[in-house]
Parts: sequence; C-alpha cells; structure tokens
Amino acid sequence: MLGELLKAIKLRWAVKSLGATFLGGIHEAQAPTGTAQPYVVLSLVGSSMTGRATSTTDNKFAQFETVVLDLTIHSKGGPSAASALAETLKTAFDNAAMTLSGGVTLKKFWYQGESVLDDPDHPNVKELTVTYQAELEQDKTLVPA
Repeated sequence: MLGELLKAIKLRWAVKSLGATFLGGIHEAQAPTGTAQPYVVLSLVGSSMTGRATSTTDNKFAQFETVVLDLTIHSKGGPSAASALAETLKTAFDNAAMTLSGGVTLKKFWYQGESVLDDPDHPNVKELTVTYQAELEQDKTLVPA
C-alpha cells in the first residue's frame, strides 16, 4: 500500500506543478549529489498494519495501514524562505484527496507538524521537515485452504 501512496504523492506533485517551485524536484530517501535547491526528500518515518475480516461468512479481509511520512525541504535563503516553501507544500498536500491504484483507498492524509534544522555541512542551507500521516485501506479476498 505504501508504494501506491508514494506514486500518488508524486502524481499530486506534478498536478500541482511543484517542480516550478522546488527546482531540484522530489526524491525518495536521498537526493543525488549536486541536486539544485530547493528540493524535497520524501522519507518513511513509520508504518503499522492491521486488518479485520469484513464478515464471518465472506472470504474478505480489510487491511489497514497507517503511515507517517516526512517531506524534508532543502533550501538556501534562511528560515523565512524555508517557511514559505513549507506553506507551498502544505497548500498542495493538506487533507489532499489523492487517488491510489491497486485497490488501495486513501482514507485520510493530514499534516502532523514541522521542524527546522541547520544543515551542518552547509551553513546557508536549511532543512525544514513537514510531517504527514496517512490512513490507507485495501480489501482483499482470502484464498480458501
């Protein structure tokens, strides 16, 4: 289910034309060396799964996943520039209704908070992280034994 969410985030990124603001794009886990700033790194903070049978007679099962994601903005220009970029992300993603494929439904996608760090290797670079939580659901048919 996480893979479907990541695809939907990248699609929303494109639909909202965020590449015009974040010239270096969006990257999973780590951006390549030399990536133009500003850019965003998307990383998984945590994930948990649960499930339940939808009925005692049907051969169906509902699987639920809760995911916490960080969108970390790397930018030059100080805290005010980083905050403005964070507002751009929040405008694009807060409570976003994104369509997922593979039978996965996004139940909720919401803002959890943000934090700012100085990049120790580059004094003029700020790292501002915007955290989101997502609730996903997928119905599955169980195979009889």
